[in-house]
Amino acid sequence: METILLIDDDADIRENTAEILELSGYRVLTAENGKLGVEKSSGR
Repeated sequence: METILLIDDDADIRENTAEILELSGYRVLTAENGKLGVEKSSGR
């Protein structure tokens, strides 16, 4: 299963996009800003 890191500061867009991607078979990690995204991508 492929993993996507989705970063968006708009919670509604982030959640809706993540749901669409999950329904398409992706594992989705989400972050509300770039700093958190970098932390998630490095496993912190």
